[in-house]
Formats: sequence, C-alpha cells, structure tokens
Amino acid sequence: MASPRLATTFAVFMLVSSLSSTGYSLRFAVVGDSQLNFDNPLREPKIFIKLLKDMERQGHRPAFLLHAGDIITGWTSDRGVLQRQYRNYLSAVKGLPFPLHNAIGNHEGYDAQSSALFRKYIGPAWQSFSEDGWHFILLDNASDAHYKTLGPEQEAWLKKDL
Repeated sequence: MASPRLATTFAVFMLVSSLSSTGYSLRFAVVGDSQLNFDNPLREPKIFIKLLKDMERQGHRPAFLLHAGDIITGWTSDRGVLQRQYRNYLSAVKGLPFPLHNAIGNHEGYDAQSSALFRKYIGPAWQSFSEDGWHFILLDNASDAHYKTLGPEQEAWLKKDL
C-alpha cells in the first residue's frame, strides 16, 4: 500500500471547541508553524508566552495545547544551536496549566541528527493520546526520514493505534 501524502501547515493560533453528536464538547488550542527564533530571547518567545498567558487570563483555558510542528527555527545540523533552541522552547512552555503535545515539523526534522534531538527533548515523532473520550494522533510526515510520507513502520503503528 502506498503511503498517504499529508499536509501539515498551521498558521498562527486557534482555539478549537468540538461538539459531538452526543452534545459533549472538548476545547483545545492549536498553534503551529511558528518557527520561533529561540536564539533571540527578546523577541518571539515573549510573544508566544504572552499568547499562552492571555489565553488563560481571558477564560479560554483549553484542555490541552497542540503544537503542530515547526516549534523551533531548526534548519541546521549544529547540535549546539538545536539544543539551545529546544532548551529555550521548553523553558518557555514550562509550567503551562494544561498539557502540551508537540508534533514534529520539517524545521525539527531537518536531518537525522535534528530528528534525534526532537525525540530527546520533546518525545516520539509520532504518538497518540486521548482526552475526555477523544483520540488524537500525531504523525511524522515532515522529518528527513518521513518527508511527505509515513513509511512502513509508522503505518504499522498507525494501524495498531486505530
């Protein structure tokens, strides 16, 4: 079976409130493609943190936040730069009052080393989780190893997860 081609580009931020046919709702937030330059602690991270704080302050606290990829600038094989960007990102999201789930983007999956650092600092490149009876699946179609495809290992995992 050929691997499906997927597109994963999310611009800025949105708050999603989903209502099922049973009337049960779940509110969660999605942010992605931010490509935050965590090498410059005076710019984007402050805006990102303000966005998160404003979301909670305005009474829109989500059940969780999903970052749909491109959380760091990445696009480099420089281990030191990548480690610094991940540490700065994790510092920015530390203490969130709701769970955070991160999907890998092509900025994090630039090559084998950057993909390995994503797994070290963030977690698996593909994963699933459930929240209040809803099941969410995060796939890797953006890293060097899986660009625009899932690959047989991930497809097998997905079939088991479904």
